[in-house]
Amino acid sequence: MAVALLSTAAGTVAAGVAPMVERTDDEALRLMVEAAPSYLDRDLLFIRRADGALTPIAAATALPDQLPAPLREVTEVVWGFQRTTVALTQGVGARLVGPGVTTEPEGHPPVISFHVQTGLDRETSMVSGRPPATRADTGVVEVMVAADVADVLRVRTGGEYVAVTAGLSGHEVPIRVSGVFAARDAAAPVWQSELLLLETTLTALGDVPDAPMAVRAALVTDEVGMAVLTRPDLIREVDPLTGARIRLDAARLDHRWAAAAPAAVASAETDPRLRSWELRTRLPELLETYAGRQRSSHALTAVVVGGTGGVLLGLLVLAGWLLIDGRSRELALLRARGGSAGRVAGWLVAEAAPLTVPATGAAALATWRLLPGADPPPAAAVAAVAATAAAVTLVVPAAGVVLSRRRRRALPVRARWVLRTAVEALVLLLAVVGVVVTHQRGPTRVGVDPYLSLVPLLVAVAAGVLVLRLYPLPLRLLARLAGRARSPVGFLGLARATRAAPAAVPGLLVLVAAVALGGFASAVDVGLARARDISAAQAVGAHLRLAAAELPAEAADVAAAQPGVIAVAAASRSGELFDPATRDRVRGFDVLVVDTVAYQRVLDAVGLAYRLPDAVVTATARQPEVPILAQDAIARRDGVVLRLDGEERPVRVAGDLTGLPGPDGDRGWCSYHAGRSPTRHRSPSSSSAGQRRTLRPSPRPSPPSPATATH
Repeated sequence: MAVALLSTAAGTVAAGVAPMVERTDDEALRLMVEAAPSYLDRDLLFIRRADGALTPIAAATALPDQLPAPLREVTEVVWGFQRTTVALTQGVGARLVGPGVTTEPEGHPPVISFHVQTGLDRETSMVSGRPPATRADTGVVEVMVAADVADVLRVRTGGEYVAVTAGLSGHEVPIRVSGVFAARDAAAPVWQSELLLLETTLTALGDVPDAPMAVRAALVTDEVGMAVLTRPDLIREVDPLTGARIRLDAARLDHRWAAAAPAAVASAETDPRLRSWELRTRLPELLETYAGRQRSSHALTAVVVGGTGGVLLGLLVLAGWLLIDGRSRELALLRARGGSAGRVAGWLVAEAAPLTVPATGAAALATWRLLPGADPPPAAAVAAVAATAAAVTLVVPAAGVVLSRRRRRALPVRARWVLRTAVEALVLLLAVVGVVVTHQRGPTRVGVDPYLSLVPLLVAVAAGVLVLRLYPLPLRLLARLAGRARSPVGFLGLARATRAAPAAVPGLLVLVAAVALGGFASAVDVGLARARDISAAQAVGAHLRLAAAELPAEAADVAAAQPGVIAVAAASRSGELFDPATRDRVRGFDVLVVDTVAYQRVLDAVGLAYRLPDAVVTATARQPEVPILAQDAIARRDGVVLRLDGEERPVRVAGDLTGLPGPDGDRGWCSYHAGRSPTRHRSPSSSSAGQRRTLRPSPRPSPPSPATATH
């Protein structure tokens, strides 16, 4: 019965590991894709700039048919689009003028671009008017505008305006607002790459530090309107492009797809049919991150499975040994009558198989039936169950053969001592080498390594071996002391315990391995929970982060007054770095203004060990140089100045950004502005006398930057 129960347990473990691992891998991939911080992390963006003529949207929407199979088969939706470009320093773009059009904040007309995209009709509802329907013969481009954009631009349905190109020729194109729309869901995926369709921002009208600011907006037109805007005399001044944004269906992704997708993306980049299109995506980087986490997960799973399998194997050996030990006389008689070891083993296999194979198979079938996603079972699970059934079936015969040979011809005492010592030394050596290699390579960097996966089990067995070797020594000392006493009870008991210790080797080793496995599982559970909390706090920079396009100055005080809030730090992006020699802005970096004294209190309250440098925390507004945290690229530049609130001050790099928690992970910073009267962004900390400044890289655009980090 014990062998049958252990066979059932072994079959359950063998059948359930592979399906559970695959299911976990698939769910992790889908969650990672769905929670991607940017649309470029999960979508494929194809762009083709106009070369004398603008490519039709139909050509863009047909691109998925030319993709490799791993990408084509998981395509969920394709958004084809056309849009004009804004690059004022190169004379590319347009400005909107007309009756009532805003000139805030500094007396300049808004900078506009035009956009056509498929699928918007299903994502919008008309507040007033109708969608654009441009007639080519009139030359008037019809547009529709988002409600918030219309409020900022101060345009109305039916109003007629003029788009003036930014080039030297200054062409004028008549514009008519055919309607005002509202997004059904502003957080829908269709808007993720085109936020300017729903809100406005501010843009500098030059690269000089004191360049004036103007409102920046996008207007939605139709393909006929875009054709009017891209006629031969205008096409160079608006620099149009056609593109397709291809969204992959996360529900259809799995771990097999993740293994083939990077090669498919590389193939799409070199495909001659797509050579005229520029592919932009960070999907391979996302999948590389997923692969690293997958390797770590598999390595941890292998350790747990290896430990569980080792304990089950030890229990099976014990059960088989006890079962055969009760039949030792029968086995000795068989061998004495000329039975070979193979014949004895075959007889025992014939006895064990009808018990172990059905038990293992039934456990596997039940596991596959009850476990979601395990029907049909993976090939790896079937192979694992077959190997387990063979192993548990052969345990009892192996024990019988060994025991029968032992009864028939026992080894000399010295030979047994040498054999035992060699086996124990081998176990100790493997455990020590495994620990050293694990410290050097890490258990999760290379994925599943059978040897490293068994290191915890080897360490447990080695510990048990050491205990067995050292156990008799104190007992012998106590026995000598007890021998001086008058009563023989203590001496005899200790002497018997000293001699009986080796007889408990198998049971003690299995017990130590089981206890070690339980301790390992508990330690992993606590470690994962702690790592999850630290990772979340590291990414957010606090327990709670409030983010908005523009927060009022009293936002930090309001947040601090809420129940349970013990620390609040205000932050904003409201500064620029300039090279005083060339008067050019240092590109690729944004300035993040943070109240570092308050932010250090937030980090302490969250439980993060990161300490801001004293030079940054104790800085005052009266210092001649502003201490900042920056990357080496800034530290190597001389004479960089910070422009903030119209004031220029030299900076001094007081430390780097290594390990700096949040408040927005590794993403860059950018400001978005919306409202009837857009102004330059100001934060609560940027106007205080004790303001602190921290520099942060800006590798790519991001959603609106957080303005308050709250604990």
